[in-house]
Amino acid sequence: MVEPLTGKLATVLETRRSACNAAFLLSRRQYRRLEGAAFMDYLRSVVAPLVEAATDPDPVAMALYDLSLQVVGAGLVRDATPLWTTVLPTLVTLLEKEPQRVSASLTNGAVNLSRTPGARPDEWLAILRQWGPACPDVDTLLALGQVAAWRAGMAHYRVSALQVRLPEALCHAVLGCSAAALQADPWSNPASSGPRRLQIVGRVGGFRGFGGLFLRPAVLHARGDALFVTDGEDSWLVHADRFGAVLTRAPLPQNATQGALTLDAQGEVQWGSLRQRMPFLANATSWASTSTTLAAAVPRSHWVYLVAARVG
Repeated sequence: MVEPLTGKLATVLETRRSACNAAFLLSRRQYRRLEGAAFMDYLRSVVAPLVEAATDPDPVAMALYDLSLQVVGAGLVRDATPLWTTVLPTLVTLLEKEPQRVSASLTNGAVNLSRTPGARPDEWLAILRQWGPACPDVDTLLALGQVAAWRAGMAHYRVSALQVRLPEALCHAVLGCSAAALQADPWSNPASSGPRRLQIVGRVGGFRGFGGLFLRPAVLHARGDALFVTDGEDSWLVHADRFGAVLTRAPLPQNATQGALTLDAQGEVQWGSLRQRMPFLANATSWASTSTTLAAAVPRSHWVYLVAARVG
């Protein structure tokens, strides 16, 4: 037997019974996995505490009810629930101001981080828990979410995250420095001191049969300050900086260029006056570079290794 709802959520849904039933039936047509008992359990365990904490429960309840239909119906419970149970309770004041925008935007962020190889959703959630309550309005909260996503490994958010308007104190809290200090060099870390050295700073790809992306070993290309990789079937743009590395689908460039870093057959990488022997990269099957980053594929591997000069 399904346990009935109680409290503020039950009251709101009772007054909107017809609209809620119609929304559920419509969602059942779109999401075959949407099942009544599981949906009620999600409302009771995840949504009800948020509605109970709201001063004006009606708009919060309806926004979360509608979004819960998508979360449960589309199989996003594992991705969304940590946000709803650990972060949204700290943001009830802002959630009440714009319940649909806050819940949908942050849930979309949680799902994207959870499903992006190399991203760190737990780190993103921790930043929102710590600094979200300090945001004076919804715009600032969503800007924080975007910068935090970049900080948590979503390297393809770098350009947009550097452009958002976030109070300087929050920016320093999340990034450890001002956004301006990170504009020029994706590998800079103003908080660290000492000489730079060339080193392997990340890897992307992997064999599709083991959960990666590539069917065949990678071939690298560069165009200006953009790195591209193909496995002969699909192609991707490489986004990489000191916070992480991510691939997004993109067509290969028409004309390749050569960047500032070079790699020889013995595995020696050179960037200006810096040289570093990396035997692991010897006899690379393909490599390309930009002004700051070298990407290389090595024999008997589907991974692409990234090399850059950084402190530490």
